[in-house]
Amino acid sequence: MHSLFVLTDDGVQVAEGDADYEYFVMSSNYRNRYSNEPHRYADIIAIYEEIDETYDTLLKVIGSNPRHSVNEMVNICYQLDYLLNGGDIIGDDIWIYELTSD
Repeated sequence: MHSLFVLTDDGVQVAEGDADYEYFVMSSNYRNRYSNEPHRYADIIAIYEEIDETYDTLLKVIGSNPRHSVNEMVNICYQLDYLLNGGDIIGDDIWIYELTSD
């Protein structure tokens, strides 16, 4: 499985070869999936915690009445569609991080 981030002694960094990405979108569905099995996913949980500490959060939206699709990108797209079109905020919580420092 390819990861956009690597954990180093200096914290979390965008993986070599992925430096062109400017933003990272995370949903509570992903966070919860891994946090429900901390012994199995300790490395991924550590990366997510470091992302929170390292990168600026451009947007954090707390959803309500979460709907879950098998396809996580569908969940994120639904949430963004609601936000951009002035609808109610439903679905997963989402975070958008800025990966660039410029």
